[in-house]
Amino acid sequence: MLFVSAAAHADDFEKGKNAYIGKDYTEADARFRAMLDPNTGSLKSPELIDEARMFLGASLFALKRGSEADIVWAKILEHNDAYVPDPLTFSTPVLDAFTDTRTRHKDEINERKQREAQEAAAKKAREEEEKKRQAEYLKLLQRLASEEKVVDHHSRWLAAVPFGVGQFQNGKPVLGSILLVTEGLLALGTIVTGIIFYGQSAQANDALAGQTNNATNTALFDLYKARAATTRYVNLSIAAPMIVEILAGVIEAQVNYVPKIELVQKRELPKAWLSPTFSTKPENGSFAGAGLEVGGRF
Repeated sequence: MLFVSAAAHADDFEKGKNAYIGKDYTEADARFRAMLDPNTGSLKSPELIDEARMFLGASLFALKRGSEADIVWAKILEHNDAYVPDPLTFSTPVLDAFTDTRTRHKDEINERKQREAQEAAAKKAREEEEKKRQAEYLKLLQRLASEEKVVDHHSRWLAAVPFGVGQFQNGKPVLGSILLVTEGLLALGTIVTGIIFYGQSAQANDALAGQTNNATNTALFDLYKARAATTRYVNLSIAAPMIVEILAGVIEAQVNYVPKIELVQKRELPKAWLSPTFSTKPENGSFAGAGLEVGGRF
């Protein structure tokens, strides 16, 4: 059916052409005008439409209707300013008249070209801006999807624990580490000297429990007692700064208490995959083109 319709259109065009060549310009005008009718016209090919308009304008020119011919020819130049009529088909006066039309509409053609170029540039800029915006939006979505916000609620009671626990809770790991090490060493020193003190005190008591008039036991008692006194002094010398540091650490943790800390945790996103889809799309009622579509999923 399509071949029959195409053949009929070609036949109509040839009949109109024959009428023009036979100088039956009224018949040629009627035929080409019918073919170019926007509602009932039979021509679909842009090239054939341009040729039909050229013959219609030439027929109008021959009928002394030059202004109408100028309008018809201008339509050719609106979308195809490089169009050149066949010099073997049309007479010199017709070719000259077409050249005059091209000259008169040259400024309009240039303005149209400039306008189309500006519109194309603006469209491209909008598309690039849209691509950039979409890319930034996708990047934002990926960042939001790959991050999880976790709120760590703190405790005042935990902030009162020594050895840098309150500092670690408040997000001060350096200060917490210093307090943990120094307070730990001081506490260890206090414990060790305390154990030594009680051992020396026990030895002094054992010597005192011996013979009362034994000079040796008395000397040992005095020796262990003196050592115990020295050890106790060392013990207190260590315990005092430990207590001061513990109190200072607890006060600092309470003064700079942080009720909560928001943490951002990374999480892995599923990999995107692309699925190509081949599809054909009809053009002007016939399947003249094919398209390749690519879709992605997360």
